[in-house]
Amino acid sequence: MTRVLVIEPAGNLWGSERALLDLLVFAKNDEFAVCLPPNRPLGDKLRDLGIKMLPYYIYATHEKTKFARLLAAFGVLRACIEFKPDVIYLNQSGAYKVVLPAALLFRLPMVAHIRIYEDVAYLAKSGFFSGTIRPAKRRIGASSGNESSRRNCRRSSPGASNGNVSRP
Repeated sequence: MTRVLVIEPAGNLWGSERALLDLLVFAKNDEFAVCLPPNRPLGDKLRDLGIKMLPYYIYATHEKTKFARLLAAFGVLRACIEFKPDVIYLNQSGAYKVVLPAALLFRLPMVAHIRIYEDVAYLAKSGFFSGTIRPAKRRIGASSGNESSRRNCRRSSPGASNGNVSRP
C-alpha cells in the first residue's frame, strides 16, 4: 500500500477538487491524506469519505506574500512529518514551488495533475521535468495535447498520452 500525500491548495469544490474526490473514492489500494487550507468546502466531503485531513496549507498563496508561501511550505513539511508519505500528489500544479522543499528534504517523488497547457509551461520552467526531484516511475497523460505541450518545452522526460502509462 502506497501512502499518498495530496496537496490541495484551494480546497474548493470545483472541477479539480471533484476529480480528486473521484480518485479518492476509487483508489482503494492506497492510503491518502490531504493537506489543504483549513475550513474549506472540500473538508466536509473528505470528512464524509473518512480521508485524513491535514489543514496546514495557506489558502490563495498566489495572492499573498512570500512569507505566506513560506508558511504554506512549513505546512507541507508538517504534513510530511505527520503522515510519512511515499509520494506527494499535487492536485494543482501551481503548488509546485511551495511543495518542492519538502519533496527534496524527504526525497519524495512528486506527481502533478496537469490539466491545462499553462501548467505544463509552468512546471517545465520550474524544473519539474528536468530531474530536480526524484523522477516518478510512471506518468499518465489524459490527453495528447498536454504531452505534446510538454515536449515542446524541450524536456527529455519520457511520457505517455491518451491515458496510457509509460515506464522510463
